[in-house]
Amino acid sequence: MKFIDTPREGITGIINPENALLSGKVKTTDLKELTRFQFAFPFDPQKVVNYADKLKNQMDRSFSPEQKADLIFKKFLPNFYTPSRVPEWQATLLFHLTNIGDFTLNIDGETCTANKGRPDLATSEITTDLDTFSGMLRYSILHSANQLERVGYK
Repeated sequence: MKFIDTPREGITGIINPENALLSGKVKTTDLKELTRFQFAFPFDPQKVVNYADKLKNQMDRSFSPEQKADLIFKKFLPNFYTPSRVPEWQATLLFHLTNIGDFTLNIDGETCTANKGRPDLATSEITTDLDTFSGMLRYSILHSANQLERVGYK
C-alpha cells in the first residue's frame, strides 16, 4: 500500500469532509445528495494504488490545477462509483471548483459519467476549491484504509 503509506508528491492535506462542510469550505444545495455522493464512492485502498500506478505510467506527473481536476472527475471518480451502495440513485451533481470551473457527475442507477461544464439541470450543486476537494478525497481514501492515525490525522 505504498500510496497509503507514502503520500505521493503534490498531494494536498487531509480534510475531513464533515469539517469542510461545517467550516464553509464546501457548500451544497442538497446535503442529502452530498451525503449519498460520499457513500457511493468507497475507495478500496488496493484499487486506489493500482489505479494510481496505472495513471502514473500513462501521464506526466506535473499537472496544472485544471488537469488535476479533469483527472479527478473524468477518470478517477467514475472508476470508484459503487451502484450497489446507492440502489436506483438518479442524480446530476454539479461541482463548481472556484478558479477552475464546473464539472458534472451524472449518476444513472448503474453508471456514473463525468463531464466538464454545467448541466441543464442539477439535482445538487457543490461549491468548493480544488485543494479542499482533493483533501477530502485523500481523507476518504485514508479512512477507507484505516490509515488516518498512521499519517498523523486525529
